Amino acid sequence: MVRGTAIIHVPLQPDREARILWAAFDPTVVTVADDPGVARPLDAHDVDVLLTGLLMPPVEEQEQNFLKRFTTERIRNYRARIEYPLLLAAAGVKQFKPRNFTDKYYSAQIRDEWQRYRAGCADANGIFAPIDLLEEAYSWADRLATHFAQTYRSGHIFNFVLGGVAVCLGLSAFMMPHLKFEEAIFEMLITMAIILNAHVGTKQEWHRRWLDYRQLAERLRPMRTLKLLGIASPDPPGTDTNPIAKRWIEWYAGGIWRAMGCPAASIDAQCAARLAEAIADHEVEPQVSYHERHAEQIQKLDHRLEQLGTILFVATLLVSIATIIAYGLNLPFVNTYGNWFTLVSAGFPALGTAVFGIRFQADFGGDAVRSMATANTLGQIDEELRKNVTLTRAADLAEQAGRIMLSDLDEWQLVNQQRDLSVG
Repeated sequence: MVRGTAIIHVPLQPDREARILWAAFDPTVVTVADDPGVARPLDAHDVDVLLTGLLMPPVEEQEQNFLKRFTTERIRNYRARIEYPLLLAAAGVKQFKPRNFTDKYYSAQIRDEWQRYRAGCADANGIFAPIDLLEEAYSWADRLATHFAQTYRSGHIFNFVLGGVAVCLGLSAFMMPHLKFEEAIFEMLITMAIILNAHVGTKQEWHRRWLDYRQLAERLRPMRTLKLLGIASPDPPGTDTNPIAKRWIEWYAGGIWRAMGCPAASIDAQCAARLAEAIADHEVEPQVSYHERHAEQIQKLDHRLEQLGTILFVATLLVSIATIIAYGLNLPFVNTYGNWFTLVSAGFPALGTAVFGIRFQADFGGDAVRSMATANTLGQIDEELRKNVTLTRAADLAEQAGRIMLSDLDEWQLVNQQRDLSVG
């Protein structure tokens, strides 16, 4: 009962009624003993309450709407928003490859990775693993999450960069006064584009859909290993004493877990040790490598953006000093190139602020620190899985790995959920 498991108590005494003992009836009481607060009669009403809480999606209207939207999503063949990949390429962090922006490429990557997992973990150890449904659900959620991640990040970069460009464009009227009308038109169009981008992004919930679908995908991925081990399982939603899904993500993941069925195999001590090492090779170690690679890339991007912002502000400082000296010495070039000095002294800070905004909004530095911390902890589990462990020990380690990945994801979501797309 202390883990939120519902118990039907049928007493031996004929004069006593059967009861349902379930912590979620009153999760605020102490449930280490037979507390009356967690007991209900075994009648149709309370059984319905129990089954509704465990099996039905959250009753909140907002969660119902989120679930409905997810079930009506469609996969885009191409990812049109490429501002974020262009930024990575411009910073020398990651190459820009057109193939990376097609769903066909990502779908093939997921399929190949799961085939390697099946071959290395299940097939190599003679285990029948019913994970077809899980693979389909994960692939769908992961591809949607990748699409909206790129769309949302690109939307922010679009707004910040064009905001700085708009300031520079307004200042350029000093150098080209004969093009004031055209410059005003361009500035108006840029402003409208920024407002429209923020409006569409907010209305289409790019941010919320990215966070939700990534959360779902990363909840689903570890289930293949937990199911393969037979005696392992994902943590229940909510709390130990109140395992009721508050979010549609938890309910959906739980439904997939129940629908998968059970594995079939005969696992002795030697097979258990081989399986644990295979899980380390095909589940844990790839996650360690991903987090290390991600931390390195994102840290490099943050450093490059910091350098660019510093250069812009230093250039502004140098131009300001040169202007002061020129005015003090009455040098003629200050009048000849004064408009260009104005553009640099006012436009470069705007661009530097845009660079700072991109860094702050994405929290690249914090993301890198979290990824490295996750990689280090998962690395310890990877080492333990390779120590000729028993099946029980392998199950404990796999469950812990799942908790670590979800803990990292929860912290990441907490940091990002308040950073919706906006103009100001």
